[in-house]
Amino acid sequence: MHDDGQMLVPGILGFAPATDAVYLSELQGAVAAGTGSVNRLRTLYASLDTDRFFGLDEGGRTDEAQELALSAVRSLRDGGADFLVVTSNSGSVIVETSAEQVLPMLDIFDATMDVVVSSGYRAPGLLSTLRTADSLRYQRAAEERGARVLLPPREIVERIDDMIDREAIRGVQTEESLGLLQDAVDLLVRDGADSVVLGCTDLMLFGLDRIGHGVLPVIDSSAAHAAAAARLALRGR
Repeated sequence: MHDDGQMLVPGILGFAPATDAVYLSELQGAVAAGTGSVNRLRTLYASLDTDRFFGLDEGGRTDEAQELALSAVRSLRDGGADFLVVTSNSGSVIVETSAEQVLPMLDIFDATMDVVVSSGYRAPGLLSTLRTADSLRYQRAAEERGARVLLPPREIVERIDDMIDREAIRGVQTEESLGLLQDAVDLLVRDGADSVVLGCTDLMLFGLDRIGHGVLPVIDSSAAHAAAAARLALRGR
């Protein structure tokens, strides 16, 4: 235990500045309410060359992408971090398969599905990149909890994947892209979804209520993950 009562220090591996800022705010907000304290939760933060990271992976050089991430994670470990919080679903898929695990990694998929199921939903639709959808990580996490994940048509997933790479990860939100997400929600309703999971952390920048547009409740993976990180930091393993 650290001297101030905090059990563990989270190390944040960042991918997109706008999204990382929300993560840091959520982490602090999860523990600071009512305490009157400033910067209540001690954290360490390292960011990546995100375009290079995903470019290496898409070019079939995933081992090099992993090494790029691991070098940043080693800096977090050396600075005193006890566990790793990766602020990207697709990044998590890539980093978690590395042969070397520098720090214990807090699973974003489990954290998100815990919120989904505890909220009473059993058939969430998934909005994500192709990498995340094809990894089956959300599907497996849902099955372990007696739920099932629904996906939009493949062509819609591909369009969302392209939009995330061109816009969302860069902090850009357009009405056209919001319309794409809302159309995907409508298709998920048609197929029987009872909720929507934002399986790309950058999508929350569009606004949960705007994405759900009164049709489905929306679960944000970044908020679920950050809250789980705060709990782990305070309570320990």
